[in-house]
Amino acid sequence: KTSSGRVNKLDVGLEECFKTPLGWITPTKFLFHCDISTGETSKKFLTEVRYYTYDVLNDELLEIASGMDVGFDALSPNGQYAIYYEKQNGSHVKDLLNGQIYPSPLPNGQKVWSHDSSKIAIFTDNGDIYVSNYDGSDQQKIYISGTPGYLSLEWFPDNEHIALVGYFDGNEEKTQMLVVSTDGEVIVYDQIPT
Repeated sequence: KTSSGRVNKLDVGLEECFKTPLGWITPTKFLFHCDISTGETSKKFLTEVRYYTYDVLNDELLEIASGMDVGFDALSPNGQYAIYYEKQNGSHVKDLLNGQIYPSPLPNGQKVWSHDSSKIAIFTDNGDIYVSNYDGSDQQKIYISGTPGYLSLEWFPDNEHIALVGYFDGNEEKTQMLVVSTDGEVIVYDQIPT
């Protein structure tokens, strides 16, 4: 710390790994992963990945997951939940404050949290859109697009509407925006409104 109390560089230890921050869980605690490699500098091989939380106020480091076949896809905006995946068991939601992994599996595809962290939108690999509760429960298919090439999936600030922007038609990229409500109502824009 400097004389003003600011932290110029945060040292959480773990010198054996390359640390990558993933996001804040609370105002004082963040999630990061630690890549451990072996070999000479020019020929390093990734041998292990560990996930930690670190509380900057209390100087608490906690390992929450490890292994080459586990990871975190998306951190909820409130920092409490993360999409957690295991190679053998697929994607689930993990509560980062108490460690609980919720049992409802999530479909494969792009996953995006609503702004209030109450819902997850999933744009599946085959082009369908599902919405679930924060814990993966009550999954509802709200749209069947038949076009897996959409480029962006985003929630509106009202947490009730989802936008899909752009898609591929063969080799040609076309611009289109779909607005889908969580109850399945669809509006198609062939030109994106400004």
